[in-house]
Amino acid sequence: MEQINNKIKAILKKRGSSVSWLCQHIDMTDNGYFYMMQKETLKVAVLQKIAQVMEVPIAHFILDETDGDDALDVRGQYIRQAIHLLESKNESYKKEIELLKNTVKDKEEIISLMKNNN
Repeated sequence: MEQINNKIKAILKKRGSSVSWLCQHIDMTDNGYFYMMQKETLKVAVLQKIAQVMEVPIAHFILDETDGDDALDVRGQYIRQAIHLLESKNESYKKEIELLKNTVKDKEEIISLMKNNN
């Protein structure tokens, strides 16, 4: 956890930003952030938000400095994660569209039946 916290601090320092700035962008209070780091209760979802706000792959916080970019091709991994997430959302949206189409079809059928009964 200390490694992750140090990497976050380093990126913030490089950008001239503060922890308060980061907290505002990840919808967290400063106290909540410091408590999370102190108690080591950082969740993956929060780390994903941090990575997104800081525009770095989430793997950046997890890999050791000795791993290097060549060892894991961090950018490629990040791109694959993004593609997988987009594909997953796309499938979810397709299912939702299909459900909505069926709902509209059912409602149109009900309207048609009601018109015929009058």
